[in-house]
Amino acid sequence: MEAVSSENSHSQDDIQRMFEAAQEIAASLMNTSGKPTYDNLLMSIQFMNILKQTEATPLYNLAQTVIHKYVLDPIDEEFEVAPVQVDDAYPKYDIYNKDGSVKLTIDFTEVDESSLTLRLSGNGESAQASVRFIDSSKERFEIDKDLGASFLASCKVAIQKHLS
Repeated sequence: MEAVSSENSHSQDDIQRMFEAAQEIAASLMNTSGKPTYDNLLMSIQFMNILKQTEATPLYNLAQTVIHKYVLDPIDEEFEVAPVQVDDAYPKYDIYNKDGSVKLTIDFTEVDESSLTLRLSGNGESAQASVRFIDSSKERFEIDKDLGASFLASCKVAIQKHLS
């Protein structure tokens, strides 16, 4: 949605549309008691993620597999950090320190229809790995030549340095 300039804006109409949109969102989160609930918000977020996964491309599914199995799960086993998923074209997570003031981001950038760049960034840290399909059926893949071991090591060093 593009912002309307104040020169072309009909402020009463804009305000009315804004309240109607807010009311629509609140109504979608209501339960039988007529109040928006946190559980309904979580359910709608989970539903959006499920829809995204069912309509996903092989590259998106590869990104999901890599970020969970080869990055977040090993980090979760070693550190007490909670990654927060950020809505993006490919899986993206912000990882914060305990007081929430420092964060690192792990995300993907599409290179072409069969490869991605996996990145760690934030707080002066930078690491990346190449993730790509290695067969035409898009079932086998590689994360650099070491199955992401050097990228994971960089992530662990950065988390230890900035978030622990």
